[in-house]
Amino acid sequence: MSMNIVTSQSEIPKAYAYVTVIDKFMSGWGHARGKKNKLIFVCENYKEVDIVFKNCQNRDDFIYVNFCKNKPKLHSHQLTQVKTKEDYPNFYKPNAF
Repeated sequence: MSMNIVTSQSEIPKAYAYVTVIDKFMSGWGHARGKKNKLIFVCENYKEVDIVFKNCQNRDDFIYVNFCKNKPKLHSHQLTQVKTKEDYPNFYKPNAF
């Protein structure tokens, strides 16, 4: 699995919608030392949004689960990573978590 760290909004792929979360387990250390680790899941349609959103909500290490139609904003206090079906395929499978 690659990190897919993004530092500008132009690096976020265009998509139908996005599900965003803060991974509290991975925040504060490693590449995210002193920062929150934000994940952006790229979704091709509403069905994917629904599946990814529910899977993220079912994880205790994920907080602030949201979805948006526009590219999410980046913040200097966050390490932001883009995730896709190729990176994290289980998140796109119903009831995987």
